Amino acid sequence: MEREINWLNPNELEVIAPGLSASRLRSLRASEAGPTAWELSDGSSLYDELEFRRWLEGTVDQVWVYGPPLARLPLPSKAREYRYRDATLDELRRRTYITKEQLVALVPGLTPYKAQQMRSSGSGPRFLRPTPHTIIYVAEEAVWWSREVPSLSWVHEVGYTRQGEVRRKLTPPVGINIPLTEMELSRIRSRQAIRGRCEPSNG
Repeated sequence: MEREINWLNPNELEVIAPGLSASRLRSLRASEAGPTAWELSDGSSLYDELEFRRWLEGTVDQVWVYGPPLARLPLPSKAREYRYRDATLDELRRRTYITKEQLVALVPGLTPYKAQQMRSSGSGPRFLRPTPHTIIYVAEEAVWWSREVPSLSWVHEVGYTRQGEVRRKLTPPVGINIPLTEMELSRIRSRQAIRGRCEPSNG
């Protein structure tokens, strides 16, 4: 039985994945990368929502999965490599994608500098990198991570303790489903509004 396809235009995709603008999607198509696009006779493009969301989940940054180059970390667990290849549309629609600025607004005590350090060291909540200049987080996973991390020393989540023990990587459970609270949603929205007024949409 064939599934019903929900077609979306590039502007609708950016609502799902903030920062992944129409111009960045065009760049991906030009380099024959990115999600499959159906080109229309008028030059516009449409995307299958399910295939787009599955593709987006598959752009988990490799530094987060395997650690930074030459770190000599053990091979990642299956959970850390999981990419939602077989997820349904309903499952994927329950995931809220946010920018790195919205992540800082969502997680109390987190600063842009700490977030950047975590990305460089392959620690912190899972992050997606659909283009070299686009970083996207899953809000529900970030909330789970912030509840699990023991202290503000989270930037050292990957590495060794003074006793020589390997620090534990916090890997979100597969299919995590933590409903965001109204306060958490308001933090995301307020940061989105500030970004819209003060920063270029493709920055």
